[in-house]
Order: sequence, then structure tokens, then C-alpha cells
Amino acid sequence: MKAKRNFRDFIYDHNDVLIAFLIIIAATAVIIWCVRNVMNYPNTLDSVTTAEEVQTAVEQESKGKGASNETAKWKDGKLRKTLTIEVASDSTEAAINSLITAGLFKTSKQFSSYCRKAGVSEADIKTGTFTFKKGSTRITVVKQVTE
Repeated sequence: MKAKRNFRDFIYDHNDVLIAFLIIIAATAVIIWCVRNVMNYPNTLDSVTTAEEVQTAVEQESKGKGASNETAKWKDGKLRKTLTIEVASDSTEAAINSLITAGLFKTSKQFSSYCRKAGVSEADIKTGTFTFKKGSTRITVVKQVTE
């Protein structure tokens, strides 16, 4: 019985130290896990395609498929002349960049803004070859590529 009492007294006398030790072990595990995530971040960053890479790919694809190298010219919010372009099919972002490269929109934010004005979703953008007639507005262009 004395052995039991000694063990109980040991735990009672040292429980603060044991709890502190367990907290230190848990904190060390969390820190190691976070450091590993931080160290793996450059690999994650390498796998993300940047907007510039998409833009370059769209331009190369357009040139390779014989699409028009013309860019849209605007006057008073309307196209000055008929324009035919090919919208990329890789992703929504690539398709929007095709329109930007063709000069139909300045930025993806501008395209999104016109989508909201036209009451359509930018995710509904279609791929393929489109001809935009002289006098078309940006809202007309948005409707044409999303219908």
C-alpha cells in the first residue's frame, strides 16, 4: 500500500510538470506542421498558372490557328469595323483573355462588369470563332459570346 501511496504522491507532486511537458510536445508538433506547409509553398506556387502565361498561350494559339491578328477599334462605344476572332477553349480565363487580346475589353474586370450589365454570367462564355459586326457594342459582344 505504501508503493501505491508513493506513486500517487509522485503524480500529485509532479502533475504540473507533466502537463507542461505535454503542452510543449503539442506545440512542437503544430510548429513542425506549419513549417512544412510554409516550406512546400513554393512548389504550390510553381503549379499555379499566372495570367501572363495564359495571355501568352492565348496569343500563340490564336496565331497558330490563323485567327485574325487585328484588334478591335472603338468609336463612341461601338466597333468601327467587323472583327472575327477565335475564343480559346482552355478555360474561362483563357477565353476572356482572348477577348482582351482582340481589344474587345481592356481587362477581365471590364468584361465582368459588362456581363453584370447584360445579366449574364462570365462563366457562360462560349468558345469558337465569333464575328462581331461593325457597330456592335460591348454588351452585344458579351451577349454573343455567352449565348
